[in-house]
Amino acid sequence: IKANDPDNVDSNRLIYAIVDGNENQTYHIDPYSGIITLMNMQNFGDLEQFVLLNVSATDGLYTSYTRVKISILPANLHNPNFEQLVYEVKVNENQLAGRLVTTAKAKDDDFGKYGRVTYKIVSDEMRDIFDVDAETGEITTKTMLDREARRNFEILLMATDGGGRVGFATIRVAVGDENEFSPQFLNSEYH
Repeated sequence: IKANDPDNVDSNRLIYAIVDGNENQTYHIDPYSGIITLMNMQNFGDLEQFVLLNVSATDGLYTSYTRVKISILPANLHNPNFEQLVYEVKVNENQLAGRLVTTAKAKDDDFGKYGRVTYKIVSDEMRDIFDVDAETGEITTKTMLDREARRNFEILLMATDGGGRVGFATIRVAVGDENEFSPQFLNSEYH
């Protein structure tokens, strides 16, 4: 912002300050140039709205005020990144459907809609066996797992942000053995 002072002696000595609207200390104003910069991006709330700053310019004796309307539009600069690229988990067999397998979380360094992440299991085959909560990344079983039928599963999980950028993680599920069979002799009688 720029203010003018008709007094020649004061024209180069104006001091600028943000006097209201900067409760979260998100913005900074250079007191001599009037340049407003973004200081703390993590302090943004709902980015669909705008911020009104009340700014002053003073020559030491007189003060003038103006409003500055700031709208921050999010940009989709980052892909979602999982905390781990590979998750190794174990789930015991014969558990009822709905059993929690693990929670895989991805973070996107963008803000606003571009920072919101949703989750999806890529493989149709794995979607028949496992389910993922699109909002939380919680993976659960859809069926009862049987170690004798299959010992390991590999789930490719995709995280998508609001702008279509994606990130991937692999969840390796080992099916734990449960003692479900009694010992059996090969022969019914030994001589």
